Amino acid sequence: MRSCFESDIHQSSTEIIMRTILKNRVTGLYYQGVADWSPRVDEAFDFQGPERLVRFVLAAHLDLENMELLFVFDDPQYNISLPIDQRFGVTASCARKRRTSQQPEVALLQPSRVTGGSHRLGATPRPALT
Repeated sequence: MRSCFESDIHQSSTEIIMRTILKNRVTGLYYQGVADWSPRVDEAFDFQGPERLVRFVLAAHLDLENMELLFVFDDPQYNISLPIDQRFGVTASCARKRRTSQQPEVALLQPSRVTGGSHRLGATPRPALT
């Protein structure tokens, strides 16, 4: 025998999907992969949580002031945009110290050229091996 509570849960349960996306506020592009940025949010990489996104931004030495975290839902009216700041335990001065203390900079995330619908970012080409 089911209780009223159980039947209500089964009838009203729907899966809510939320993606955690990185956006460059200056360019308007969304992080897609190792060296790709896309103008389309549906092509963006899902970090599956803010902690992973913030760790990535710090490790890649991205400018915190230019980056924002987005919680993206199927219905865009519920999307949430947040700056990456003290609420995540980081400050701009902390990020600058990390950037200057760890050399070399991550060249893979510096803009170089645009291809098709997404932006391809890459390191300096290496000489061919013979």
